[in-house]
Amino acid sequence: TVITADADDIALDITLTTADASVNNIAGHTSELHCFAPYLTDQNVYTLPAYLTANGALAYQLHEHSSMINAGTEMDALPAAFAPYKADSTIHFGYDRDLLGNPRRVHGTVDMGAYETWRVAPKQAMEITALTNAMLDETDITIRATDQQKRASFLQHYGGNQYPHAGSVVYLMDSSALTMQYETLGDFTDFDGNDIILRPGYMLLKPGASFYGNGHNVQMNYVAAEKRFLNQQYSMTAFPFAYSVSDALTTRYYSADDSIAYLTPPSFGSYTYNGIARSAKDYVFKPNNSALWQPVTTTARTATDGYLMDFGAAVEDTVIRFTGFGASAGEYVYSEDGDDKIVYLDQHDYRIAGTGESLNFTRQEDMGWNMKGLPWLVSGYRTDTVIWADNYLRQMHIPHVLYQMDGVGDFYQTVGDNVYTTRSWDKGNTLSIGTAFLTQTATTQDREAVLFHLPLYFRNEKASRPLLRFIAARPSPSPVAKRVAGNDNPSKNSFYSADILTAQPDSTTSKKISYSYGRDGLKWQANEDIAQIYMLDNKRQSRISLLGAAPTEVDIPLGVKIPESAGETNSFIFNLPEKEAFADYSYVWLIDYKRNRYTNLLDEDCEVSLEPGENNTRFALRIGGFPKTDEKGKRQYVVYSHEGTLFVRGLVPGDKITIYSPSGKLVHSAVAADLEWSTPLFYQNGYVVKVNDVGHKVLNM
Repeated sequence: TVITADADDIALDITLTTADASVNNIAGHTSELHCFAPYLTDQNVYTLPAYLTANGALAYQLHEHSSMINAGTEMDALPAAFAPYKADSTIHFGYDRDLLGNPRRVHGTVDMGAYETWRVAPKQAMEITALTNAMLDETDITIRATDQQKRASFLQHYGGNQYPHAGSVVYLMDSSALTMQYETLGDFTDFDGNDIILRPGYMLLKPGASFYGNGHNVQMNYVAAEKRFLNQQYSMTAFPFAYSVSDALTTRYYSADDSIAYLTPPSFGSYTYNGIARSAKDYVFKPNNSALWQPVTTTARTATDGYLMDFGAAVEDTVIRFTGFGASAGEYVYSEDGDDKIVYLDQHDYRIAGTGESLNFTRQEDMGWNMKGLPWLVSGYRTDTVIWADNYLRQMHIPHVLYQMDGVGDFYQTVGDNVYTTRSWDKGNTLSIGTAFLTQTATTQDREAVLFHLPLYFRNEKASRPLLRFIAARPSPSPVAKRVAGNDNPSKNSFYSADILTAQPDSTTSKKISYSYGRDGLKWQANEDIAQIYMLDNKRQSRISLLGAAPTEVDIPLGVKIPESAGETNSFIFNLPEKEAFADYSYVWLIDYKRNRYTNLLDEDCEVSLEPGENNTRFALRIGGFPKTDEKGKRQYVVYSHEGTLFVRGLVPGDKITIYSPSGKLVHSAVAADLEWSTPLFYQNGYVVKVNDVGHKVLNM
């Protein structure tokens, strides 16, 4: 509460003055229930250093769920110390600043208490700025466009200084974003024109939240991030700041008395992957209970180092908060200085240094395995090539195949133990804080420096991914019913577990399916009690979860594995969760050899009943092309030439037409838009015309 009896007298204790001298008062409430103070007490599982517990500004700020946020009324004028701040007809800084200098109307209304809370609502983005502290008249505006921009910033952002001042608490709620204004001038200064280093007293990032420094200086000595664990036993976890697992906690809000309780999270074991021991295995590994996952007995966790968490049994929907703080004032656990960040990968290729003996670097499986995490406080960090509005190129420095365990469960699976494969260079590929990834080195040196460029905030359309999803459905067995494409409501269809694979269509690649190191991803599975789907090479040996160059118009073998725990017979569904990824094709076929059935997954899902066990011969995936047979039998096309023009009739929109020379060279390709298609061709001895799978020879033109 701001309490003032005299012009420059400010107190934080209501007992120090009379009631009529207080403004914006929350007297009568227990401050510990509404304020940040519980974070500083022994209610926490961790013990903070004295420099934080003695911070009065922290003790009197509101917690993230407080009913006092946006519940205040307009105030009387603040002390004269605020008078020198600039003002105009819209903003009056004699009224609009809290004790730290923050605007009182951050979200249009005033918070109760002495401090304004920086709370970004779920799924909302907020820009903070300190672009200028100078008012510009009309003459200045006509001289330079940048001045006009500064004037607009002044009018719309509290004099251009709308940012969390030193000591403020910042709450980024679920899937929200806070971004510092990005300007080519790099202008982020205070009222006196001094460069600002953003130093919040505390920053909390809820699941899916992001902070973008956009090239400005940031220093945090007290930061926390939450991670959601959804129906999983295992998780690969890493954060961009140092923390201790003994400080992990969960929170619960009670609306009845506006309080927060701090609870001990489910217990878990921590493991690290021993890349050195893996390199010595020389291709020999255990598919289950691998000894290479070795327990970690210490509680301290280093920034960007990844660890496997094992809860012992599946946790349904648990959010755990991980907190980092410096041991003393001026020690920052997370910082940004405008430069890119580096994550180092250790090389483990089973060499004997200096002798050249046992030089196994060329053995693909021996190259150093590392488990690391993103060095930025960003969810959805783009690792692919990004062109910004000013043509500034951003990408992950060296491409890597990445194995991740969770972080996508909310979208296409409800079981988090699945390990999925991505490629850092694929369009729209992302990494998020809290999620660790396994990858291998790409160097002959002792370690590899992987550069993660500075992320700049921008709103971009989510890039779709060519995924095939395999879903276990309840009740079991369920009636076989047509599911319309796009009906992905888990509650409606009662999905309870899923697995996915990625097939990147490539019409130019070899029609032979084989695993390629550095391009594709092998199938990993952390939990054998989960139904699995995978692609198989032509020998049906390698299990592939990501085929980076999936051939089109050929059958790609699919394998499925149903756990014994599923019961005698269960119903499963194949579908495409992001159909727009296959926009270049009219057909994506799920082929069931047993039932002699072709289902175009772009139009409908395919549901089948399966018994426990492995089945590597029943299913296949075909991208593009029409099957050799359909429900109406074989298709009949008419292909002929007349006066230098090739004609094809009997088509269905979406049929693919390819023309080759007698030597097999591709001459032309097209997709039918009508029942008939034609194109002029140069005269020669003949062409081979292929409509989907059916070939025709034209002897001359």
